[in-house]
Parts: sequence; C-alpha cells; structure tokens
Amino acid sequence: MIRKAIPIIASLIVFSQSAYANVSLKVKGIDGALEDNVSAYLSSIPEEDYSTSLRFQARLDQSITEALNALGYYHAKISYSIPKDNDELIVNVNPGEPVRIKVMDVVISGEAKEDEEFIRLLAKSPLKVGRVLNQGEYDTLKSSIRNLALQRGYFNGDYTLSRLEVIPELNQANVRLHYESGIRYHFGSVEITGSQIWEDRVASLRPFKIGQPYLVSEVGEYNQNLSNTDWFSSVFVEPDLTKLDDGRDLPIKVSLAPAAKNQIETGIGYSTDTGVVAH
Repeated sequence: MIRKAIPIIASLIVFSQSAYANVSLKVKGIDGALEDNVSAYLSSIPEEDYSTSLRFQARLDQSITEALNALGYYHAKISYSIPKDNDELIVNVNPGEPVRIKVMDVVISGEAKEDEEFIRLLAKSPLKVGRVLNQGEYDTLKSSIRNLALQRGYFNGDYTLSRLEVIPELNQANVRLHYESGIRYHFGSVEITGSQIWEDRVASLRPFKIGQPYLVSEVGEYNQNLSNTDWFSSVFVEPDLTKLDDGRDLPIKVSLAPAAKNQIETGIGYSTDTGVVAH
C-alpha cells in the first residue's frame, strides 16, 4: 500500500485567497514490485500539482497505467474515493491478469553465435516463455547484447530486428531480437605517439598479444599499466575504429604525454565502447 502526504488548495471566497491543507494519498490493491513501480512513477509528479480533482485523478490514471504496463499488466481497473472530511484520496487498483511471454525469438548470428559469453548471457536472461512480461528485462537484454558485442570486438554488430510485440487482448507478448555481430576483431599493431620512453618499454606493458581477439578489459588494463609507471601525465588507449574496413586486425592507438617533474598520479575513466579515457 502506498501512502503519501499531498497538499490540496482550499478556496476561501470571502478573502479571495487560497490555503493549503495536508491530504494523504493512499494506493490500495497492489504490493511488491507493482507497488514499488507505481510509487516510482507517482514520485515524478510535482507535489504542487497534487489535488483531489478529476483532472488530477486522470493524471494518476495515466501514471499508474504506465507503471503497471511496464511490468506486464494491461488490464488494470482504477477507482477513487474521498472521505467526507476531504483529507485523503484513496486509489483502489485491481491490476488484472498479466501479459505473459508467448514467443522468445532471440537470434545471434555472425561470429558471436559461437561465443560462449553470448551463450551465457542469453541463458542468464530472466526472459522466458510463460513468464510475466517485464519491459525492463527486455530493454536490459537488448542493451546487454549490444554492450557485450562492443566489449568483445564485434564492432560492426547491429540489430536486424528488435521488437517487443504486446497483444493485450490475448495476454501475450512476443520478444524478437535478431543481432548480426559480424566478425570479431583482433588486436593489431600498437601505434604509440607522444612517448619520451623507448617504445619497446611501452609495448612491453601491454597485456595482450598481436592477433589475440579483442577485449575492452585488456585495453583498460594496458591503460592502467602505463598510468602506474608515472612516466606520463596522460594516457589514452583506444582501438582505431577508422580502420574497421582494413581487415580483422585492428590497430590500437596509444596517445601519451610526458609526465611533468614529480608527477605521481594519473586518473583514468573507462569507456566500454571504445577503450579507456584518461583525464
């Protein structure tokens, strides 16, 4: 049950001004994840907009309906009651029967099809036939596939189909995600600029071998290794995405700036799309 204090304007005709009284908002009939999501949606409504008016009730209808739809409930019935003393707005919610997943049409093609990390990702997804639809879980799986592709060097990957089909009258939903990964790129030559240190010493700190399948974590590790030497005031390691058409081996750019005297720290930030950003 959601209970929230809200202000309501009471018109004072004699004095031609408004006064504020505390009115509580109580939502009944839902609990658990449904209650949490409805509460989250209602929290986005500014308190100065609250009232017991029909207009405000219509606004609550929209927010509550959207919150329930996101968790697979498309047949909610919402009613309101206001006690005689006008100090409480009671919202009664019957969520109805949920929409369940009828079809799971998730296909990974290209070289990622045989990648164990993609197989593991799909197996761990909570989206399953027969499960109550959760649109957040669909969005999470969709973004996770794309992010994993970038982390593992499938830089040409893209969706050929991404669609969530909801059929409320049948209480059914179809999940359709077709991802074509293309090839997986490998680490190519390391191109170093701005170093005052012998390049073989810089190259010796890389955790990967030329020709090894790309992993963004190893780009980050290389950046960290270079930063830890205190040789440089800035370090920027990234794959050269302008060379995607030049073959499977993707050059790695290492941009360095010499450390000032007594420089002892370099901060870094990671980008899961292109590598590691130093700042």
